[in-house]
Order: sequence, then C-alpha cells, then structure tokens
Amino acid sequence: MASSNAVRLGPVCETGYIMGFDLHARCESCLNIRDQVTLRLADKTHQCGVQTKAAISNISFLAHSVTKMAAEPKLLPRRASELLTAASAILAMSASIAVCSARITAWQNLIQNGLTNQNVGLHLARSSS
Repeated sequence: MASSNAVRLGPVCETGYIMGFDLHARCESCLNIRDQVTLRLADKTHQCGVQTKAAISNISFLAHSVTKMAAEPKLLPRRASELLTAASAILAMSASIAVCSARITAWQNLIQNGLTNQNVGLHLARSSS
C-alpha cells in the first residue's frame, strides 16, 4: 500500500485500483454499465476531437501552399496537378471534419443524457428516503 505522504489521485475501488479521470487508470469491472459506456464515449469524443484538430491544422497548411502556388503565374501550368491534389485533399479533410463534429455532438448528447438520467435517479432516490 502507498505511504501516508503519497499524492492521492482519486478514489480507490474495492480491488485497489485508483479510479481517476483517465480511462486506463480505472477499474472498469467496478463500474456499472452506464459508467463504462460514459467513459468509452468520453474517450472516443476526446480522440475524435484530437483528430479534428489535426485535420484543421493540415487544411491550413495545404490552403497556404495552394495560395502560394496560385500566386506564381509562371508556375501555375506546371503545378496544376499538385494544385488539384491539394484542393481535393482539402475537400476530403473538410468532409472528415464535418463527420467528426457530428460524431462528437452525438456522443456528447449521449454522455449528457446518461449523466442527467443518473443525476435524476440519485435525486429521486434521496428524496424518497
């Protein structure tokens, strides 16, 4: 067991695992099914958000390079295929951002509904006793 001057990261479950905010630090077998689903949805939301941020960064780099190439009229005919490739990549990443944003919104709604239902259940249980 940890010494008394150790930093406590979160509550400890029955099996001795530290239950923190991190998905991998939790003892999932000690959580009920709703909490497990909430954790997994929150993890997916975080991953999707990071991927969306990376796609936005890549779009800005590609848009800058397309603008730079388009500003040079002598190079334009020779680099037409590169411009088309970059423009199609920008469109594809923009579509992926729309998909990721929709997924994040849906998962956040599910998480919010689950937490709201859990809080209502706790409130009803407290008021009935």
